Amino acid sequence: MKALLALARNDFVDYIIGMKYRRAERSVGVGLKTFKYRLYPTPAQEKCLFNTLAVCRHFYNMCLEERKTAYQLEGCSVSKSDQEQYLRQLGAEG
Repeated sequence: MKALLALARNDFVDYIIGMKYRRAERSVGVGLKTFKYRLYPTPAQEKCLFNTLAVCRHFYNMCLEERKTAYQLEGCSVSKSDQEQYLRQLGAEG
């Protein structure tokens, strides 16, 4: 379990830091300096990071499944903005 948490922690940190700068680099079109910071979370923080990553992964997969199903069943595509708008409506109701 510790090995899984350590792997998830390293992947999570690399993903968050790397994606942030890669996205900026693509939009600007100019090479930007990238910084990597090593985190040393406590066991409680490590567990929280792992749970957050799991929730994000499941949410992403759920949204992707909705898009695939809508296209397969109805032949229409659901955009990211459609899904965001639906989530905002759910938040306002709840």
